[in-house]
Amino acid sequence: MTKFMDTTAGEDFIASADSRETSREIMEAIAWFVKDEAEAEALWNGDWLWNICTPTDLWRRVTKDGLLEATDFFWGASGPRWWALISEMEREAEDYAANAWKRAMTSGKAKEEAYARRENRIAKEEAYIRRTLGKD
Repeated sequence: MTKFMDTTAGEDFIASADSRETSREIMEAIAWFVKDEAEAEALWNGDWLWNICTPTDLWRRVTKDGLLEATDFFWGASGPRWWALISEMEREAEDYAANAWKRAMTSGKAKEEAYARRENRIAKEEAYIRRTLGKD
C-alpha cells in the first residue's frame, strides 16, 4: 500500500508548507502518519490528538527523536512554539484524565460526570489548538 506522502496529493500537501507558514519537516511528518488528504488536513488543523497519532509521535518524527530542537520548526500561527503549546495541552489532558479516573472509581455518578467533563475538555482543547494554529 502506498503511503500518502508518496502520492501526488501527499507531495502537493507537503509542497503547501510555505503558504501555510509551516516547516516542511512538519508537513512531511503529518503526511507520514496519515492515510489520505482529509486526514492530513485534519491533523494540520489540530483535529488530531490521539486519533491519528500522539503529539509525542509527531514530535519524534519532526525532531528525529530529539536530535533537533522543536523550536527550529514552525507550525502556522503558533510558529516555533508549536511543541510547547501541544505538549502543555497533552500534560493537562493526561493529568485531567488521571484525576477523572480516580474520581470515577469512587462512585457511578462521579464516573458519568467525569466522562462528560472529559469530553467537554477534549472539545475545548481541540478548539484551542485550531485557534492557536490560526484555523478558527
